[in-house]
Amino acid sequence: MKIISSWARRRRWSVIRRIINNSAGKECLLGRVHLGRQAYYQEGDRHMALTLTCPICGKRNGYEFRYGGEDKGPRPEEDGLDKRAWCEYAHMNTCKVGVVREWWFHRDGCGSWFIAHRNTARNIEVDSPEDCT
Repeated sequence: MKIISSWARRRRWSVIRRIINNSAGKECLLGRVHLGRQAYYQEGDRHMALTLTCPICGKRNGYEFRYGGEDKGPRPEEDGLDKRAWCEYAHMNTCKVGVVREWWFHRDGCGSWFIAHRNTARNIEVDSPEDCT
């Protein structure tokens, strides 16, 4: 086991920080180094896992949102609703590959709930259900 002194650890991270801070707008070779969200925000869309378009705030990083589940349509009527039917509606998802309507909550922004279409095969937001590219 290799023991690294605390001075060497601080030196290594200061070099990494300096490289990232000097690479403004250029492709970051250290994008996979654990630096919190700093590397994601500095390099724009290149390293983001998902971008979503909030109807109020516009296009944002996917880390600002919380997944709310599939849009399953209107809630079933309570008259004559048995436990099995309610369980099917509340907990069973289709989990299909392709374009899915989903609820999203903008937790780090305006706090609004909205519906977005996302292609689950490529993990990208699409404008309409027919847009699968």
